[in-house]
Amino acid sequence: MTRYLLCIWFVGSIALTAAGQHSDGAVEFECNDASLQQGFQWARAQALSWVRRGHDPVGHWYEASLPGRSAFCMRDVSHQLSGANLLGLADINKNLLFRFAASVDSSRDWCGYWEIDKEGGPAPVDYKSDLDFWFNLPGNFDVMNACVRQYQWSSDTTYLQHPVFQRFYEVVSSDYIKRWDRNGDGIMEGTTDTKIPYRGIGSYEEAKEGLTGCDLIAIQSHALSSLGNLLRDRGDRGRAAALQQQADKLFHRFQNEWWNDSGKFYYQFLQKDSNRLRNDPMQVMLLRWNFVASSRIKDVLRSVLESESQMNVETLSYLPRELFRYGSPAEGVRALKKLTSPELKRREYPEVSFAALEAYCEGLMGIGVHAPDYAVSTLSRLPSDTLRARLLHIPLFGGTIDVAHEGQNSTTISNHTPQTITWFAGFHGEGAWLQVAAMRERATATLDLNGRKVLLVRVKVAPGATVTAKMP
Repeated sequence: MTRYLLCIWFVGSIALTAAGQHSDGAVEFECNDASLQQGFQWARAQALSWVRRGHDPVGHWYEASLPGRSAFCMRDVSHQLSGANLLGLADINKNLLFRFAASVDSSRDWCGYWEIDKEGGPAPVDYKSDLDFWFNLPGNFDVMNACVRQYQWSSDTTYLQHPVFQRFYEVVSSDYIKRWDRNGDGIMEGTTDTKIPYRGIGSYEEAKEGLTGCDLIAIQSHALSSLGNLLRDRGDRGRAAALQQQADKLFHRFQNEWWNDSGKFYYQFLQKDSNRLRNDPMQVMLLRWNFVASSRIKDVLRSVLESESQMNVETLSYLPRELFRYGSPAEGVRALKKLTSPELKRREYPEVSFAALEAYCEGLMGIGVHAPDYAVSTLSRLPSDTLRARLLHIPLFGGTIDVAHEGQNSTTISNHTPQTITWFAGFHGEGAWLQVAAMRERATATLDLNGRKVLLVRVKVAPGATVTAKMP
């Protein structure tokens, strides 16, 4: 269990889920950095402004597309998922994911609807017929991984047991890959149809023609590994092991074939003529899907930061969380403030505010959850010991929890749920002990994504209790 929580901390994506009764957007953030606090307040209000609880045929939903389309897109929903859960929108997430899962069909070569509108059908701007529609191949994998995250963080067995989700997982992990892997090497290729070149784009990068993007390989590998975790929970260990083997094969092949050792960067796109294109901003997707070899992380972070000025707002919205996760707290704070700044062009794009909330929770505060075990992990990523921050009223376990950091060396958790929770409190540092309340507890040592040592202690927190853990 400890190892699994560490994976959640340093590898997985977080989605805190509202199981109890509460109003949308009750979560609060307090910080002695006024700019960070104002940024959170803006992101919360802006994200809530895109929530559509009413009587639309599609049911409750939120905007996750270009403003004005009244629609939600596969990529955007998968990215907005964590911020939405922090706002208490787990029911909406389930509705949107269910509709994407149900839309996958053989008539579209196992593609789903890239974008669904408030009427509940494919958005007309992206869909004319089953032969003429827009689809980015990473989308199905992104949604599949989002479904797994939603189960892991909500313990909602719908994601395990419902026939629509079960069919979706099976189709995407088998028929979908076979259909788009024309040469049978395990790596999918985008369409070669010059008349309808957007019916199966091999990347989230839409500006350049090509067969396969680095992001497609990364999310395919990550989603197969995530699905394996889900199947293990269902008791299907044989299938889970086979999926992990596929994921590992993709990872190792990518490391061998896509790295430019002289320039210290990963290529972004394999073209039809077998040449590879460089596009450094897209490497942020490799960071998100944990697809960078450990020895190359510093070089990738450097090239990503050097290319930040080339990022559109969609790509930029991924950046703060990854800077925090990969050990650059000061850069993470800078990028998070940039993302929430009134000076940022297209700041109103729905993804921006939801992604900012994700970065506050998963990045800055370092919070992870495994709801089926009533488990929470924390790791302060505040950039200095003078910074203090609290994330309050996080909807979880049929109630809420609060997490507060005093710099990087002291964390307090408050349990306002009816359940005793297991807290994995983590701190960067050396030694063998951590202090929990008035007691000295032996710590377990592990490493973060950048190889930095982390001390971890496991604490039981009863309903109504507040407990502090810190470096001695």
